[in-house]
Amino acid sequence: MGGWIAIEMANQLQVQGKRVALVVLLDTGAKSLPFMSLTQKLSERIWSFSERVKYHARKMFFSSLSIRQEHLHNIAIQYKKRKDYRKWGLRLVDREIDQVQIPEYLRDIRKANEIAANDYDFKLNLRKFSGKVVYFRAKDREIDRGGYFGWENYARNIEIQDVPGDHVTLLAEPHVQVLAKKLQASIDQAIGEE
Repeated sequence: MGGWIAIEMANQLQVQGKRVALVVLLDTGAKSLPFMSLTQKLSERIWSFSERVKYHARKMFFSSLSIRQEHLHNIAIQYKKRKDYRKWGLRLVDREIDQVQIPEYLRDIRKANEIAANDYDFKLNLRKFSGKVVYFRAKDREIDRGGYFGWENYARNIEIQDVPGDHVTLLAEPHVQVLAKKLQASIDQAIGEE
C-alpha cells in the first residue's frame, strides 16, 4: 500500500501547486489492491503461482548442487517466516528476530492501513503522476512481473533500478548498502534537476 500512498501524496502536492522532485517506490507492485475485481484477483493469483513454480523449478532442476542446497535452505527459512507472519500479521525484515512479541500499537497501525486501503476509492481518486518515479526492484524474486509492476498506469516517468536481494532482504545487510547508494544518487540527481 505504501506505493499507492506515495503516488497519491505526490499528486495532491502537485494539485496544491507544489513541485515534487521525486517519488521512490521500493519493490512494490500496483496490481494487488482491494479494488481489483474477483476475476482480476483470481487471474493474478494463478499467474503468480505459475511464476513461482517456474522460479523454483529453475533453482531446483537447472542449477548447481550448491545453489540447490542454498535454495532449499532459503525455502525452509521462508516457510518458518511465513508461519510467523501469519501468526503476527506483519513481516519482519531481520531474519534473526524470531521470538519477538509484536507491540499492540504495531498491530493497530496494520489494521488502520487495511481499513484505509479498503475505504479509499483508488479507482476514482488516483491520477497518473506526471513527475519522476524511481522504482527500486529486487533482483532475486520468485515472480518477475516485468515492466513496471503495474505502475505505468499511474506514473508517466518511471526509472527502474535493480537492487540485490528479495522483497525483504533488499533492506538488510549487505544489500541495503547498494540500495542506499542508488537511492542517494537518485536524490542527488533530482535535486540537481531543480
